[in-house]
Amino acid sequence: MKTTKLLIIIVLFFMSQSCKKDVINNTTIKEEYNPAKVKIYGKWKIINTDSNDKREEYLIFDSSSPYAFQLDRDQYGFKSIQSSAYSATDKTLIYDGVYAYEVSNDSLFLKIKPDEVYIKLVKTNSSQVDVSNWVSKISTTRITSTLPGMSSLNYSSFSIDGDKLFYVADFTGTRRFYKYNTTNNSVIDSFSISGHVSSFYKKSTNQIYIASNSFTSFMPYKIADFTNSSTTAFSTTLLNNTSSLSFNPNSGVIYAFKNNRELLSGTEGGSLSLLFDASTFDLSFDQMTYFTNDEFLVLYNRKIHKVKISPTLTIIKSYDEISNFRIYSVSTNGSDIWVFGRNDINDKTEFRKINL
Repeated sequence: MKTTKLLIIIVLFFMSQSCKKDVINNTTIKEEYNPAKVKIYGKWKIINTDSNDKREEYLIFDSSSPYAFQLDRDQYGFKSIQSSAYSATDKTLIYDGVYAYEVSNDSLFLKIKPDEVYIKLVKTNSSQVDVSNWVSKISTTRITSTLPGMSSLNYSSFSIDGDKLFYVADFTGTRRFYKYNTTNNSVIDSFSISGHVSSFYKKSTNQIYIASNSFTSFMPYKIADFTNSSTTAFSTTLLNNTSSLSFNPNSGVIYAFKNNRELLSGTEGGSLSLLFDASTFDLSFDQMTYFTNDEFLVLYNRKIHKVKISPTLTIIKSYDEISNFRIYSVSTNGSDIWVFGRNDINDKTEFRKINL
């Protein structure tokens, strides 16, 4: 059942007073009001009528909350959770639509037409199906503003060096690559650059590795000491349309994620070859970047997931959304993790340092 994040709360007026009064032979008789018993409370698994569809979907209705929760796990293991307001009587449920419902033993039947079951659900008592542990929370440890000239088009990975970030912005009306101090929101240095790029910073050699986000021919290069005149190619492979660059400091392997599907890998000075193709699973990711211990951070539908790709794609953990914040990009150096996105409250772009 598809839900929406912004559902108009429909308030049902069950009763205007708690008891009914009748007067018989000048005697007032009070009839206590006993509200109808709502029968949908609990955890329910949606029965999928398509045997080829391996998704799992659950609905949770709690008597202490005006919100119902929908928990989803797709065939690969990516999890998500959504909530929407609901109202219910003993016969009617208003939740992303209006349904008549019946409960029989451990089964719940939702109907749009009186003689037609639209959705069947069965009760579950699994401790794994729980709002508190279905997805993991993300904590924000720092919020810093961005330079003007950044937008959701800046989906590229950016470089991290402790409290400093390296990224592209049109701050002065021309595109420049900035070295930015996040502790006091100040520019340390910058140089002119064409197009948007993905990058990562290699602290051991004080070098920044850069690949293009455009479709034009672009030889990847590295910059020593943030000096644009000192550039050399780090790979013989043209890295166009690259949304993230990352690096395994233990093995020295460089990773480039291209076209929202292809993860290339190789060592510095040589060529990069295809390591993983998300299209094999009919998937398309916003980003994929190496994290640590052979795990990658995947940005999928603007949510972060921790995955392994060997021997096959395995979802280690899924994370919840950051409240009132849309993630456009995620970058990590293996210890620090930063995200770039838009604050829905003040409608401004921000960098946020997070913990998973």
